Amino acid sequence: MREIKFRAWHKDGEMLYNCPLNGLGQHAQFGADVTLMQYAGLHDKHEIEIYEGDIVRCESNLIRLQTGEPTGEKSIEDYEVIFHELMFTTKKLRNGYINPLAQSPSIWEKYYEIIGNIHENPGSNDRD
Repeated sequence: MREIKFRAWHKDGEMLYNCPLNGLGQHAQFGADVTLMQYAGLHDKHEIEIYEGDIVRCESNLIRLQTGEPTGEKSIEDYEVIFHELMFTTKKLRNGYINPLAQSPSIWEKYYEIIGNIHENPGSNDRD
């Protein structure tokens, strides 16, 4: 079972970690002045915790579907981590396609890297 915790983006431009919540589901100290982001229970390849709102990059080697052999080419995709339909998912930045987080934690720890978040890098979720 994953740990339930939050970080928060304060409207003044500061990221707050280990956020205590009040009975209304708001930050205990700042209330509605912050946007809460829940921990997804995953870590990137640098062992950094992944939260909703993070922008992650996946870099992997392409393989041939018929044989499973490597093609020698790399795939690089950027995603936003979102909470959608009661689960954490990723949304491709270039086309908005939503994928379920079906990969095991070991896949995330090997191929994914946090490169920002939607609050500190607001234009990153508009890429084509």
